[in-house]
Amino acid sequence: MLLTLEEKVDPANAALLTIDVQNDFCNPEANPAGFSGRDVSMHMKMIDGIVELVEAARGAGLPIIHVRYEETPWSMSEVAREQRRRQKARRAAGHLNFDYDLCVPGTFGAEFFRIKPQPQDIIVTKYRYSAFIGTNLDLVLRSLGRRSLVFCGGGTNICLESSVRDAYMLDYYCVVVGDCSPTPWGLDAYKASLANIDLAFGQVITLEQALSVWENQKPSGD
Repeated sequence: MLLTLEEKVDPANAALLTIDVQNDFCNPEANPAGFSGRDVSMHMKMIDGIVELVEAARGAGLPIIHVRYEETPWSMSEVAREQRRRQKARRAAGHLNFDYDLCVPGTFGAEFFRIKPQPQDIIVTKYRYSAFIGTNLDLVLRSLGRRSLVFCGGGTNICLESSVRDAYMLDYYCVVVGDCSPTPWGLDAYKASLANIDLAFGQVITLEQALSVWENQKPSGD
């Protein structure tokens, strides 16, 4: 049993997962992020921390897994299209544009934002909110012998929380770096999601806490 934060983020036990750190979700210069009315200000405030977290985790020896979303004609089911139609209808009154595709493979919007996957990193492509639905993520993690997952990225209350919930249900310890996990849906949604995760599905920490643990875990003399 992993009882302490030190054990949960230990490189012997943990992997770092970045969730949807892509232009269409984070970059104000991308079409959906920049022109749909999404508020990406939280992403812009946190992106330096996300980059720092990834590099610190890599330096500590954690496997890095970048989870990206893609949207294709074959992956958009009847249910997904109905949900998108209701999003459009809800946002029409606010003059926000939802008439677009997200993270289309091969486009600028699907590319990673500010993080740079390295050859040793693993990329997992998902087509639903959760990183575990219809992907090989669970197989990858079990093959790597990972018991604990450190999460960052967004959106806090949708894709990240969905992924954390499923990870917990699959018996992974979950640690969410809250100040590296933005959402475009506002501060209330952000706070409520982190509170829900901390209550029932994992442990919410800060970037400073993660960096401090990894620094203290370094062998003396490094």
